[in-house]
Amino acid sequence: MNPILWLLPGVLVGAAESVLTGAIAKRVLRGQMPVLLLVGKVASWAAILLSVFFLLSRSGAMWFGIGAGGGVLAAGLSISVYTLAKEKR
Repeated sequence: MNPILWLLPGVLVGAAESVLTGAIAKRVLRGQMPVLLLVGKVASWAAILLSVFFLLSRSGAMWFGIGAGGGVLAAGLSISVYTLAKEKR
């Protein structure tokens, strides 16, 4: 399989992790303790990272990591732009 094809799953995982982190942060700032979200986040990181780094080749894991970083960045920027546009109205 072409290593560049691992970018898309990496982007999707990175975006999902970014959204999950945002949900956890919102609940913590409201004074709630999101135990289930924290357990879910740790479990998803463990499942994804262990499978990626033990089952993929070195180049596949590298491209997946690049995609995950890009997904976190893209999701963070998108959420920030949406929030700023929503508050401006």
